[in-house]
Amino acid sequence: AMQTLLLKQLQNVSDDAKSITLRDPTDPVVFLAEASVMLSHASIEGCRAMVPKTFPSQAQTMDDLFRHMSDIDYVDVFAQPSTAELQIIIDVDSLLAKAMPLQFAGVRKLVIPRDTQFIVSGYVYAIQYPIEIRVLPYGTKDNPAFEVLWITEEQSPISPVTTNALDWDLGSSPSTTSVLLRIKVPVKQYDVKSFSDTTVGTNTLQITRTFTDRFYYARVWQRDSAGTGWVEIQHTHSRDVYDPEVATAVIQVSGQTLRMTIPSIYLTTGLISGDIRLDVYTTIGVLSVDLSSYQTDQFSYNFRDLNSEYDASYVNPLKQFSVFQVIADSGAGKTVGGRAELSLEELRDRVINNA
Repeated sequence: AMQTLLLKQLQNVSDDAKSITLRDPTDPVVFLAEASVMLSHASIEGCRAMVPKTFPSQAQTMDDLFRHMSDIDYVDVFAQPSTAELQIIIDVDSLLAKAMPLQFAGVRKLVIPRDTQFIVSGYVYAIQYPIEIRVLPYGTKDNPAFEVLWITEEQSPISPVTTNALDWDLGSSPSTTSVLLRIKVPVKQYDVKSFSDTTVGTNTLQITRTFTDRFYYARVWQRDSAGTGWVEIQHTHSRDVYDPEVATAVIQVSGQTLRMTIPSIYLTTGLISGDIRLDVYTTIGVLSVDLSSYQTDQFSYNFRDLNSEYDASYVNPLKQFSVFQVIADSGAGKTVGGRAELSLEELRDRVINNA
């Protein structure tokens, strides 16, 4: 069958006056021999190129390994952030005056949003869960009752928690007559930048962005059916292996460049449509800094709610507090941990040993 196709192609080009000319009756035989060599060579090279992708022990690149990796293999593959503990100090008078009511049991609250950032002399730290500061109904003005919690109904894939309790206490300061509420907040050193695009009017979608520092994680979202919120899309780093029945984004990282692609199968079937948001997490990696050594004017914060989870009336009053300060306590404010991404050799060993 292949020889027939090749001879037909030869006939087509020889019929063209401007193409090749057959000068000998044996030319078709020579042509078939040359074509056979070329096809065999292409087949061998194709098989050779597939070997690293077929066997993890033969992998030569990260792309070769990604198609063999399970969920466990993906844990902490990329750079990991250092951790620290910061303290948020707010005055109780402002909290009692500005906390907004809930719909049950007389509880009032204010919320520090999920994506809030704390900046210490240029170092960016963040949290992955909203913090609710609740004013409980059985407290009094002279003896108020509070509850400070992580809101963990939606677990973060990069920072799971086992308890929703946050440590806090009441104190005082010579600079104010109000009692102060001090909340101890575990934070991680990473920054998040968001990029948006739409699938409307296209049968493919690709977002390419550069980043600084080290790649830590990425999350991809699409607008919900009501158009008011965001629903997370599963993602993979393998260009070849993804479930056509489950909406999936493909994330590729090369150096300081990240490319997010929505495979066309999902756009064709309608599993993914409308507005798409890409959140890129980056970190410095290994970092050892005593944050308590910085002056208070080098601490700042940025309330962010990327998914618009909370009514602004629960967040905005915090910006009007007489005292809302971020500090680092001596000892607990020192950053620890962090590391660079796994090397090809380290990841290759992990995949082979976990197989």
